[in-house]
Amino acid sequence: MWIEGELLYTMRESTANPYSYATTFFVAYDQKSKHLAHFYNKWEEGTSSKPVPVKSNFIDVYGFNDNVLYTINQDYGNCSMKRTNTYVPKVYMPRGKELILSSPDFLGSNEGFHYFGESEERNIPVSVFEKKVEGFLLGPGMKSAFAVITRYYTNDEVWYDSNTREQQVPIRITVRVYSKGNVAQLSEVLTFNVAYFSTELTSAEKLFDVSSCFLDKSMSRWFQINFPVEAYNIFVSMGYTGEIKDTFLKTVRTLTGISSLRIPKVLIDFDKDQMYVSALLLERPPYFYDFNVNENKRFKSPTSSLGLTTPQDCAKSCLESIEICWGFSYCGVTCYLTSKTYSDNDLIEDKDCNVYKRVINPENTTPTSDMVISQLYNLVSTGNLFFSVKPSDNDMITYKALELFNDLASGINGLVYRPSDDLDSKFTVFKYTSKFDKSEEQNTKDVGRVFFDDCKRACVNLEMCESLSFCGLTGECLLSTKHGNEIPDDHIKKDSQCIILTRNYVVSYERLPGITSGSKPKKSLAIKDLNNCAKACSTEKDFDCKSFDHCPQSTESDLTCLLHETHFLDAKDTFVGDKASVCGHYTRDYIFDFKKTDGKKENGAKIVELQNVTAKACAKQCVDNADFNCQGFDFCQGTPLGQSSCFLIGKGNSNLKLIDAPVCAHYDYLGGNSVGTGDKKKRYSSGLAAGLSFFFIALGAVVGVVAFYMYSSRRVKN
Repeated sequence: MWIEGELLYTMRESTANPYSYATTFFVAYDQKSKHLAHFYNKWEEGTSSKPVPVKSNFIDVYGFNDNVLYTINQDYGNCSMKRTNTYVPKVYMPRGKELILSSPDFLGSNEGFHYFGESEERNIPVSVFEKKVEGFLLGPGMKSAFAVITRYYTNDEVWYDSNTREQQVPIRITVRVYSKGNVAQLSEVLTFNVAYFSTELTSAEKLFDVSSCFLDKSMSRWFQINFPVEAYNIFVSMGYTGEIKDTFLKTVRTLTGISSLRIPKVLIDFDKDQMYVSALLLERPPYFYDFNVNENKRFKSPTSSLGLTTPQDCAKSCLESIEICWGFSYCGVTCYLTSKTYSDNDLIEDKDCNVYKRVINPENTTPTSDMVISQLYNLVSTGNLFFSVKPSDNDMITYKALELFNDLASGINGLVYRPSDDLDSKFTVFKYTSKFDKSEEQNTKDVGRVFFDDCKRACVNLEMCESLSFCGLTGECLLSTKHGNEIPDDHIKKDSQCIILTRNYVVSYERLPGITSGSKPKKSLAIKDLNNCAKACSTEKDFDCKSFDHCPQSTESDLTCLLHETHFLDAKDTFVGDKASVCGHYTRDYIFDFKKTDGKKENGAKIVELQNVTAKACAKQCVDNADFNCQGFDFCQGTPLGQSSCFLIGKGNSNLKLIDAPVCAHYDYLGGNSVGTGDKKKRYSSGLAAGLSFFFIALGAVVGVVAFYMYSSRRVKN
């Protein structure tokens, strides 16, 4: 149920000078989870006859199952939580007066009301009912002589929007309060005008948003569920993200039993063949809200025990126990659980212990976020997390979950987009308090106002982008085809709110300290900067550069950057010790060319098997195996740890499905997206780059399109 409206309150302390006040409020009730949301105003204290100002606007959210009350001050954004056994929604008025909304005389049934005929209110035909209530209360100890309550109901259907209609809707309730005395006089008038009434609850996550009560990063987490979708259905689905969000939330709430409070934010994004649903999951209220403490006591015969734990973890273990836990005692650093109901006779005195008795029925216990994620994992792995949406004039589209990624980030605003996309490591700071000059359009383009991560991701996924400038105050993102020291000074402007980053090519290499390649370099360059030397190897077009020696202290200027076509794993015997510590050897880290999926392997793939190699060596074999046309590999680490298997997956296995394999990880080849050698490899992946790759090729007037795309492509992909 959802009712919303305004309350007009008139105090007739003297007939010549009445004071009137107006306040708005709504009450929503989720019958399934038994949560009530109530918006109201509070007034400053005042005892004189002068007008009283509003103090603050509040929202209360109360759970009748877990007895937890959230009170949110909308003016200041702060929140408080407490456990209380009762809650009554009220409308507050000046001078301590209040109206209980759940009073049967105000919003209850029509029992005791008399039909007064038909009339018209607010230009709507209505039926009128009226009742006299003796000793009507308008606040604690504020009993009146009597009140006359009049209700006005619509005769016809009322349409609130294109999809919502209600019959017999209360559109106005009037309460006329009469004071005590020899002759009863009208002292106060309350008029409640209903603006919206529905027996159906929509957008529950917005009405019951208590996320401001969980601002600590440890009290929330982001997770993502990926759904494979055909290309045409991707196109259709983009126009129905609202319906997809609502259906997803209803499905998750139904399957896991969580309330509308737990998932206040959902983000929908699409790739060429997948839909990504990212959701914010709030932690449950403090564990101890479910317990009452009995100090200096312990159990005579506990069921189980946990050593070296905290009281919070002990309470969490009790709440998450598969066997119903009715309480625990905590002694020193030891936790004792009991799965039996108990009385005081089952306790003994112990000054070093406290007993915590469970007071919330286990059936009504709010699950921890770990329990919710565990349920979702199970639903996804068994193929039982799916839902359907029917776009208008289209067939029903069914979305079936394929993968779940947990702990993308903690905190309400802490979502890190694409968790495997370590953006910070892909750049290094070139200049602080500086930015690119927009007027230099030949090598610089303006993406518009975007988020910092999206600015970095745009550069990562654009093959010709080498640097970027970003301004924190405005969100301005400028991309450049020039790398580091290649950027002319006149292309840079001072700005204290901005920073210039340039690509970090070193991240694609593994440093092997204390050795250098003993073979003759394929190319020698006079480059002292480490990042520029790594860039020279990554962008080399004449040969496939697999490693380099960086020798900044070399006495010969043209021998500071030595490029090799051999990899350390190919020619270990040719490497020698660098006793003078003049050089450092950097060999390509092939693992950066792959996307990893833990706990999975290909089912029935055409493979080449390698024994007792590392994942990095397996990645190298896949990249180097051109004849086999390697598309990826499965790496399985058995027991003992010294034994492992690598399975290279060849061409013709693109339609195979992944299956569960707890000791394995599946790696998909990205085509060398971390380093490039000429035109044979690309540094960008298929997702965001598919929409942006034309950007630096054309270098044309498409800034508006790109800026829009960046705003609409906030995604979390693995």
